[in-house]
Amino acid sequence: STWFIKRRGFAYGILFSITDLFGFGFAPLAEVLLARHGLRWTLLTFAGIILLISGSAMLLLKPRPPEDKEVFSPPTPLDILKRCLNHARRYSRQYIFYLFTLSNILQAFAFYLPFIYLPSYTTDLGHTPTQGAIVLGAANFAQIFGELGFGQLADSVNVNALVILSSLVASISVLALWGLAQSLVQLIFFALVFGGFASGFISLWAGMGSTFGEESAQMIFSLLSFCRGVGNIVSGPISSSL
Repeated sequence: STWFIKRRGFAYGILFSITDLFGFGFAPLAEVLLARHGLRWTLLTFAGIILLISGSAMLLLKPRPPEDKEVFSPPTPLDILKRCLNHARRYSRQYIFYLFTLSNILQAFAFYLPFIYLPSYTTDLGHTPTQGAIVLGAANFAQIFGELGFGQLADSVNVNALVILSSLVASISVLALWGLAQSLVQLIFFALVFGGFASGFISLWAGMGSTFGEESAQMIFSLLSFCRGVGNIVSGPISSSL
C-alpha cells in the first residue's frame, strides 16, 4: 500500500490474480504428483515450492522511502497499538465501516462453497471426474480476469457500486445459472460468470480502505482480510450441516 496510491486497486488486482494464475497451473501438477507419489510427497513438494519462492521473495520487500530526509525509525509495539486505537476511533463511528464489514463477512460465507461443490455436483449429473475438474478450472481461470477488472475499476468507479455489482451478479448466477444447469456447457458458463464477478470482491478492499483516508487504509484492509478468514472457516461446518 505504500508503493501504490493512485492505482492501488489495480495493483492489488494483479497480486490476487497472480495467485489464481498459479493456482490454475498447480491443479494439474497436484493431480500428477498425487497419482505418482502420493499425498505425503505432494504436500512436501508444495511446501518446498512455497518456501523457496515466497521465502526468498520476502527478503526483497521494502517500504517506500520517506519523502522527507528525516531518518526513519521503526515504531515500537506501543506506538503501533496507539496508532491502531486512534484509527479505530475514527472509522468505528462511520456506518459505512459496518456495511463494508458485514458485506465482506457474508460474501466470505458463500464464496468458496461453489468451488468446493462444483466437481462433485458435476459428477452427480453423470459427467466424468475430469469434466468436473474442467468446470472448476474454468471458475479459477475466470477469477484472474475478475480480480484484474474489478481492481482496475476500483481506482475510478465508486466502490459501493462495485460491491453491489459483484455481489448481485454472483448471487443471481448461483440461483439462475447453477440452479438450472444440467449440461457441461451450462456448468462451465456458470463457473465463468461466478468466478469472474465473485472473485472481484476481494480486489475492492483497497478501495474500501481508501474511503477512510491513507492513514487507515491498510488497517481497514487487514480487518477485511481477517473477517474473510473467519467467514471462510465458519462456512465449512455450516455447508456440511446443510
